[in-house]
Amino acid sequence: MNKVDQFIKAEVPLQIAHAPEGMDALFIARVLRETADVMLHIARDDHRMSNLAELVHFFAPDTEILIFPAWDCLPYDRVSPNPDISAQRMTTLSKLVVDGKAPKKRLILTTINAATQMIPERDRLKDLSFSAKTGDTINLDKLTAFLSRNGYTRSSTVVEHGDFAIRGSLVDIFPSGQENPVRIDLWGDTIDVMRLFDPISQRTSDKIDEISLVPMSEVILDEDSIRRFRGAYVRSFGTVLDQDPLYEAVKEGRRHQGMEHWLPFFHFRLESLFDYLPNCPVSMDHLTTEAFADRQTAIQDYYQARKDAYKQTTKGANKSLSTYKPLPPEKLYWDAEQWQACCESRKIHQFSGFNAPPGINHMDLDGRVGRDFAPERNNERNNERNSEKNTDQTDRILNVYDALRQHCVKLHSQGKQVLIASYSGGSQNR
Repeated sequence: MNKVDQFIKAEVPLQIAHAPEGMDALFIARVLRETADVMLHIARDDHRMSNLAELVHFFAPDTEILIFPAWDCLPYDRVSPNPDISAQRMTTLSKLVVDGKAPKKRLILTTINAATQMIPERDRLKDLSFSAKTGDTINLDKLTAFLSRNGYTRSSTVVEHGDFAIRGSLVDIFPSGQENPVRIDLWGDTIDVMRLFDPISQRTSDKIDEISLVPMSEVILDEDSIRRFRGAYVRSFGTVLDQDPLYEAVKEGRRHQGMEHWLPFFHFRLESLFDYLPNCPVSMDHLTTEAFADRQTAIQDYYQARKDAYKQTTKGANKSLSTYKPLPPEKLYWDAEQWQACCESRKIHQFSGFNAPPGINHMDLDGRVGRDFAPERNNERNNERNSEKNTDQTDRILNVYDALRQHCVKLHSQGKQVLIASYSGGSQNR
């Protein structure tokens, strides 16, 4: 059995040894090329997720790579996730719930923070989309209501994801997941023409025939969600007797900064990213479990701080108009038991750059980190310092490029293929 088949058919989570960073991406590309149509990989942080996206694209350029980042705000924060982050999350989730439109090969990249946080259920997102073609008739009032419910913000000029503007017969929208905003020119209620435009110069460019809109936020402010939030908020924290900016905003159908941290109150139930991808193979970075443990500690610390502050502000004269009423962590975040159960049930395989003892739950990719030329670089620096002192030691110094050349010749003589990657054109020329 080759290593790809062993990866796919393993009955227990595998520890994949001797897989330094870079080789994990090569192996993922190979799994997608030879076996899986869809695969999920969990990175330990955003930096690793970004690097993997570039690496896998290099090794498998025909693979569609969907990014599902974590919120960029702290747990129990008073601010909402960045609109671009929310747009990317909702774009990925919307693509995952559309059946029959996926390309042949697809990789979903996420982080441990994003994978272990609850998200809206799939059935909820299936009905939250809007599309129109040139020649279609649209109702501006209904379009405006759709945009407002789904996290878009009305502004005078459209420059960021989630902005929209209406000026007479012109409607500008910056849809989630698109590089450029769209300008819709109406003739009465009929779409006459649609063009992309530059958000900086505001100049139009290419014509398009169709526009598709998905929610900008995981919080949907329709009548059902507002009613669900109000009931859950009162059941959890008691009747709202004093001014509560969050409660008042949602009651009036307005968005409020940080409202996403009460996400469970807006939905009948929440799911995880694994529910969107029920049968695909899953892998994760080295040290991902350790990153999850750190995340758990941080969540508990933030929750306890909010809980203690809430108790203080609800005593007598210490009541505050902006009291933060935190949800218990288990409402929105996974705990260690849930994560461990998922690792075992989904057989999440973990890459490692180190050695591992042979066994039924181990696999070795035989990867090794390439030769490091640090000694030659240090020698060159020493040579420069010695030259300043007028001492002649150049005959004992090996130039780093000579060392590289000798190393490549040696590898080539052993029948190995050598690839050299450079950071820049100047480096490549040298």
